Amino acid sequence: MNKNTALNKEVLAYRLREAFLKYRDRTAIQIGNQAWTYGDLHQKARTISYSIQQSSGGENTPVAILGAKTFMTYAGICGSLLASRAYMPLNLKFPAKRNHKMLAMSGARCIIADEGSENMLSQLLIDDTVSYRIVVDSDMAKWSAEYPEHKFISLMGDDPASGTEIHALPGDIAYLLFTSGSTGLPKGVPVSNENVCAYLDHMMSEWAFNEDDRFSHTFDLTFDLSVHDMMVCWLSGACLCVPEDDSPFRLASYIRDNKISVWFSVPSVAVLMHKMRLLKKDAFNGLRISFFCGEALPVGIADQWLEAVGGKEVVNLYGPSETTIAISDYSWNAENKKSKNGIVCLGKAFDGQKFMLIDMDTLNPASVEGELCLGGSQVIDAYLDDDKLTEKYFVQLDGHPGEIWYRTGDLVYEDKDGDLFFLGRADSEVKISGYRVNLFEIDAAIRKAAGTEMVASVLHEKISPAIVSFVSGNLSMGEPEIIQSCKKELPWYMIPERIIFVDEMPLNINGKIDRNKLKQSLNE
Repeated sequence: MNKNTALNKEVLAYRLREAFLKYRDRTAIQIGNQAWTYGDLHQKARTISYSIQQSSGGENTPVAILGAKTFMTYAGICGSLLASRAYMPLNLKFPAKRNHKMLAMSGARCIIADEGSENMLSQLLIDDTVSYRIVVDSDMAKWSAEYPEHKFISLMGDDPASGTEIHALPGDIAYLLFTSGSTGLPKGVPVSNENVCAYLDHMMSEWAFNEDDRFSHTFDLTFDLSVHDMMVCWLSGACLCVPEDDSPFRLASYIRDNKISVWFSVPSVAVLMHKMRLLKKDAFNGLRISFFCGEALPVGIADQWLEAVGGKEVVNLYGPSETTIAISDYSWNAENKKSKNGIVCLGKAFDGQKFMLIDMDTLNPASVEGELCLGGSQVIDAYLDDDKLTEKYFVQLDGHPGEIWYRTGDLVYEDKDGDLFFLGRADSEVKISGYRVNLFEIDAAIRKAAGTEMVASVLHEKISPAIVSFVSGNLSMGEPEIIQSCKKELPWYMIPERIIFVDEMPLNINGKIDRNKLKQSLNE
């Protein structure tokens, strides 16, 4: 393998182009009753790539992707990469103000917009001082007339490009996502080609995906787990099956009707499906691999899912966006059922990736329990244009000169086998009467007592610090019984002051329990 070939293997665009050519006649995307081949996707992506390169709008800036999960949107993602540009998804479900902030922070000057994004696009273009190049898949005459300060490029004609040259390098950004920041501003997470290719190398060597697989796609494109769905699927020559209705009730029939073989979701989706009594024995025995990531996976749900898929592989993945999708895994099955506080084990870091436990205050190495720091080829170098935040979370540790480690803020325990266990967030550790309390440990005790996975404890500080626990589900016991059960499991200072029963837990845009919203409800 010569040097150029080796470098190409670390660039996502080259890998995609190889897949498009290799699997030309196979189905790449299915949305409802419509399907597109790899050849279709390649042609559309090339057209978009050509349009991006001809637009001359900020050559080194990301391309913004504005649209629902449509063929045009997926082609826009691929076209951006083929044009040697990073893609940066916006979200039609977000407020226009947040999308506008992401657009401004990214520096994007080119926008790929699908037909259904007209309303949001109009809001983004109002009173904007930046002149954008906007690639649309519709008649651009009305757009040009209404917004003459912007340049609109239509894709309605034939493919004008026989091929576009890829000149991206491993260190160049492949995609840019924005995650919630503690300051109220989104944090820009730029993931390089090298980062994402390291992840893909692990996933595709560890699990035998193939052309006959049919991948689920439940994540919003602004959630980094969507990158796994698309790229692992397409590099395997498989079909990406996009649900038209991603409500938990509809997802059960979606799995069966679309013959999904590779599943991926946040655990909250499985919790809601369990609540609806959809996780029956062998209900989804067509699934051969199931992945969960994004939040803690409760043991009860892992067992229910394992039964629903007929005992086939259930994998718990772990990793912040800053470490590229996921960086550790644990296979849950009849023989392997490690857990702590009712949460499935995180397993071990991927080959080639590194971890260290540290004391949160001193940054010195901790023995078996501490804050998890991560390093290796999947870990990004810095946040986008934020030196202060970068300095806080990307650190150098004693004994590892020249290496950058990412502080996850996750509290983790390491057992004698080197397996990791999630204990909670650093910010889930609170002080009550001078004692350090982990809210996730309280959640575990309530789950055990109430027989439901939908539990979230928060610290209420309006008058004096007090723990309030929210519980949802079909329960046979009330607040006194749950409190009494907690008294048998927990010390006095960890007993919730109140149990609040809710019909449904509020979920954020990524399907995780929104604890901030629960805290806000206490002040209303």
